[in-house]
Amino acid sequence: MNTFFVIVNKTTKKPELFPDTSGLVTESQILQWIDDMVNNNGMGSDQELVASNEPYARPQVDERLMKVDETKDYSSDNHPIYSNIKQWLITYKTSHRDVTEKKIAIDDAEYAASETTIPTNKRLKYTILALDSILKHIGYDRSTSPLNEKNKNIIKEFKQIADKVRANDTARESKHAQLNVDPNSNPDLNADWTIDNYSGTL
Repeated sequence: MNTFFVIVNKTTKKPELFPDTSGLVTESQILQWIDDMVNNNGMGSDQELVASNEPYARPQVDERLMKVDETKDYSSDNHPIYSNIKQWLITYKTSHRDVTEKKIAIDDAEYAASETTIPTNKRLKYTILALDSILKHIGYDRSTSPLNEKNKNIIKEFKQIADKVRANDTARESKHAQLNVDPNSNPDLNADWTIDNYSGTL
């Protein structure tokens, strides 16, 4: 994160202004600007200039599973670069989301994976035709002719789709089980899914 400057109230230490220093392109310009602000009445007598400092970068976590709380506050320590002013300290703290939130994230990831198996606008058609073909195959309607090639293909394609959806459901259950054993674990939301774009003929 690039350093930025904050003018805070000397008493409350709360921010009052975030000066635009985008025109300061060299270090000497920045140092001169700080000197003008601090020593040449660039601020009100009840104001103080501080510079941002982020000792550690924002943690790279899967925020579907973890929370990252950011804190920005005045620090009485001198800034590590601009030692004549204090710092506006930016820190981060991570914590686990609760199990319910993690399971919802797992379910959402499973849904997104299974959505790739067949377009939504074809799903109802496939379901109806596949079930109708099965009913015919088991002889529900004795007056119909034996299962024809088209109906066989419908069932075959539907079964392929169902196998992928079932595999994703199994992966979902496994990730839920992992959380049941260890609520502080973080199942990989990007792994184990069967993602296979629909390529059927209907």
